[in-house]
Amino acid sequence: DLERLVAREARSYTWMPNDGVDFMHASVAAACADFLLLDKQWKRRVLAVAPSKTYPWVFYRHELDAFLDAFEACTVA
Repeated sequence: DLERLVAREARSYTWMPNDGVDFMHASVAAACADFLLLDKQWKRRVLAVAPSKTYPWVFYRHELDAFLDAFEACTVA
């Protein structure tokens, strides 16, 4: 679904050289991560297609404090 979303956006977005690497990082990590730190556009894309969770799990740069708080509060099973 993330690939389809990116393909739909391709007409209105200029791809940069590192966007392929960002896509791989976001798509692989989103499938299994409990916490994910991405840039704002990739956060938006991942949340648009990922199943919802009961806790915040995708963060971007301006949410770094919230990311660290959530990460520190998690319990390792």
